[in-house]
Amino acid sequence: MRRFFIPAFIATSIAFFPAITSAKSTETGTAVSGKTTQVFCTQPCKIPILMYHYISDINRKTTKEGRTLSVTPKVFAGQLDALKMNGYTAIRFADLLSGATLPSKPIILTFDDGYLDAAENALPALLLRQMVGTFFIISGKIGRNGYMTLNDIRLLTDNGMEIGAHTVNHPDLRKLTPQKQRFDIGESAAYLRKILNVPVKVFAYPSGMYKPLTPSIVHSEEMPFAVSTHVGIATQASNPLILPRIRMNNSMHGGMLVKYLEKMMK
Repeated sequence: MRRFFIPAFIATSIAFFPAITSAKSTETGTAVSGKTTQVFCTQPCKIPILMYHYISDINRKTTKEGRTLSVTPKVFAGQLDALKMNGYTAIRFADLLSGATLPSKPIILTFDDGYLDAAENALPALLLRQMVGTFFIISGKIGRNGYMTLNDIRLLTDNGMEIGAHTVNHPDLRKLTPQKQRFDIGESAAYLRKILNVPVKVFAYPSGMYKPLTPSIVHSEEMPFAVSTHVGIATQASNPLILPRIRMNNSMHGGMLVKYLEKMMK
């Protein structure tokens, strides 16, 4: 099991984030379950949610899809540095549930699928800069070739990172019956909660695909947040079960990213 030494100044910063303890589907509005109304944030907010997949080098063996989904460690580091230099503070979805006052420029960094490079490349870069991220895990692929093992994922949680569910097998949820959707969504969250002993409060739709009923299934499985692939900035008016994200790529260097975010949030 890989262990990272965390310098004192990083450990102090990570402690800023509290430990993660124990409708109608529209892109705007609230999620409703019985008499409880859930909103994305309880105060006025504009929060970019960045979407990453691979944090890995690109070479001749990298597939076309891999090139589209990859950000190299060097470019990733530049993006993180630019965000910090321009006043952004990385938060977790769990921080939105705590009711704490948000930093002046919050941002959420998400990593889809649970690839091995999340532990090998993303985690060290985040820790070095005193930042946190949310990692969406396909529970049925844990330990498979190219994916993180349980020990890798525990390394994330041990270092203050947040875990989200991403189904058991990454199906196109539009093609599943409600019963099969409930299994794939609920089983993935339940397994992660049990094996990691952490709450799982956020879900990512595989490839951004869902049916009108799907968000209510997510909510019924005790996940008040879900992210999509719709492009945009999450605000107080956003539906917390269909949150927009910004897909990251290797051509977006740090300065370009900051300018893009500034334009999006005007």
